[in-house]
Amino acid sequence: MEANGALTQIASQEEPTVAVALIGLRYDCWRCHEVSTPLVGLLEVGGDVYSEEFVACDDELVLAFAWENLPLEARTRWRVGEVRERFSKTSQKAYLSNGCASCGALFGEFPLIHEALPEALATEGLTSLIELAVVELADAAWTEIFESRWNYAE
Repeated sequence: MEANGALTQIASQEEPTVAVALIGLRYDCWRCHEVSTPLVGLLEVGGDVYSEEFVACDDELVLAFAWENLPLEARTRWRVGEVRERFSKTSQKAYLSNGCASCGALFGEFPLIHEALPEALATEGLTSLIELAVVELADAAWTEIFESRWNYAE
């Protein structure tokens, strides 16, 4: 999958918009032990993270969309490592992934989204999440990303 500018959907003045929070989670790097804040989800402002309103970054399209819409200032301020394609020895394939802000190590989708995120929410609640930025997105683009979770045709 190629992450390119075609996915970036910051709204123009003529179209309806929606405010979407880009959500991160503090995460210790397995390689260098530094803390980064990888992207873990998107949520319409005022939405409920404990419901289907939360869109997890467990899909390359969603992760690419979140990365492309995350302002540079937020990337720097919160130590969000580059989202890019990396090879996983565990899954024996390359895929778009979060990485360490210090050393670039892969933060695997399964351990990050399906283990660390639920554990953090269960033990620390909403305080475990970091609102990296709130962006105004084109309503149509947000709807497409929001509904992409239910489109499994490949």
